[in-house]
Amino acid sequence: QLMLPQTRGVDKGDHPPITLTRCLSRHQLHSNDEWKLYELVARHWLASLSPSLQYHEHTARLTLGSTQQRESFTYSWHSIP
Repeated sequence: QLMLPQTRGVDKGDHPPITLTRCLSRHQLHSNDEWKLYELVARHWLASLSPSLQYHEHTARLTLGSTQQRESFTYSWHSIP
């Protein structure tokens, strides 16, 4: 599917946004640093097209032991509704 440039916003005259022109795989690039940069740009570009992520944060707390020797444990996780 062809992605057209956005028409909203105000042109400040600096430069157009970085837009991916094709999909690459790791073996098509010469170094690991090139792959890391490509992946950073690709993830940022995809995130700019996506709606904001919403998630729930959960926390479980467990306390064990007697009043003289008590241990507390906390576990936190996220879930996407």
